[in-house]
Amino acid sequence: MQRQTHFSGSRAALAFLERLDGDVAWDEPLAAHSTFCIGGPVAGWFRPRTGASLVEAILAAENESFPVLVVGSGSNVLFPDEGLEALAISTEQLRGIRVEQDEVVVEAGVSIGSLLDRLHKLDRHQLDFLAGLPGTVGGALMGNAGSATRGIGDVVLQVEALSEGPSVHWFDRGQCRFGYRTSDMDRWRAILGARLRIDGVDFDGEAILSRKRLTQPIGAKTAGCVFKNPSSASAGQLIEEAGLKGLRVGHARISYKHANFIENLGGARSAEIRNIIDIVREKVYKFHRVLLELEIEVFDGWTREGVQAKPSGGDS
Repeated sequence: MQRQTHFSGSRAALAFLERLDGDVAWDEPLAAHSTFCIGGPVAGWFRPRTGASLVEAILAAENESFPVLVVGSGSNVLFPDEGLEALAISTEQLRGIRVEQDEVVVEAGVSIGSLLDRLHKLDRHQLDFLAGLPGTVGGALMGNAGSATRGIGDVVLQVEALSEGPSVHWFDRGQCRFGYRTSDMDRWRAILGARLRIDGVDFDGEAILSRKRLTQPIGAKTAGCVFKNPSSASAGQLIEEAGLKGLRVGHARISYKHANFIENLGGARSAEIRNIIDIVREKVYKFHRVLLELEIEVFDGWTREGVQAKPSGGDS
């Protein structure tokens, strides 16, 4: 007898997945694919083995008017407890790396750690400013991840993506519109890979990792830094000065080690993380008159939550 799934009515719309080159799971818990370890089931979970299969899945889902979410390592997202009636496409199996003199061509599903390990074998350390980042290349590109002074966008030559239309194109760096922890690539349907420069100065990845181990809750269930640093000061400093370090709501807590991290102490729910986020934005605004912007993506149902509006109760 076939198991009844949470989104059993969606299987017919997603039946095309069974003929594609990749692995399919139904009613897959998003918590298993989030560094927060939070999130209910998603209707369909697909791990394509090739970029072509990823594109085919997106186009087929669009033909069925079925929403699609492309997922990397889940290191900067908060999924809802209720789950998502959507197709989640994981880039986990897109792990190609090709080094060409002073460039590296890398697929979206390659983890930052794996990319650096490959370059280290060639004694190349130009990308070590990314050391310690938990995500994939695709996710890092989308959010222009990096250090306080440098982002991955600084070394991008081209990005391969599915934008408008049914075909994949290579886009130059200027078309990505990188900014601090942002890019304009969320208008594209999927990032497949990138061509990165490795002809700059070397960075000391071990020193960067050592500093992060001392100052960040490495090993805890977090989504990385929750808020972007405003121009005035670091978000963690503002949160700490507002007296919020260690604030706990249910099974979630602002880290004692770094106030810009929220930890899942075990069994935390999305609603508890969201509650802490609301409290932080409210208190920091009242204390500093600074409105913190989210660095992580918070999913409210299927919609990616906007965070530009002033929190309730804040003064103008």
